[in-house]
Amino acid sequence: MIKNIFFLSLCLLLVCYSKLSIPQPRYAFDIFFKNVCSYPIQIEAFPLNISESLDGGDKLDKQSLDVEKSLLVFWGIESFTDIHRVIPENYTLKVSVGKRIILLDKAKFLEVLKKSDYAREKCGIICRTDYFIGTIKDASLCP
Repeated sequence: MIKNIFFLSLCLLLVCYSKLSIPQPRYAFDIFFKNVCSYPIQIEAFPLNISESLDGGDKLDKQSLDVEKSLLVFWGIESFTDIHRVIPENYTLKVSVGKRIILLDKAKFLEVLKKSDYAREKCGIICRTDYFIGTIKDASLCP
């Protein structure tokens, strides 16, 4: 009887340990902005990723984006799949040409992203990361 209890306890301990030591799946988010305007534009984004939101890190400095070219405007790695939770509350994307400016806060950014190409790609069992890749291509964002 004691051997059975010991064996069951050992099995339970091993099962619990294996559950704790298995890493949780991670989800990587890469969001690009593609210039569909008929002229080059300027892009700025802050924060560029979730960790910069927490520590006040760098923003994406103003960069010129030629016609039909793309630029990464946000990335993040989290343990959940909800893009609404991944994008920080203080996220801003600025699209400009000269003095003409279009400014997107988090809500507007997510609204535009909903209408854009967005795909989920599985990495596989070994790396345990799925990739969510979105590309914003919206002519209404041409300043």
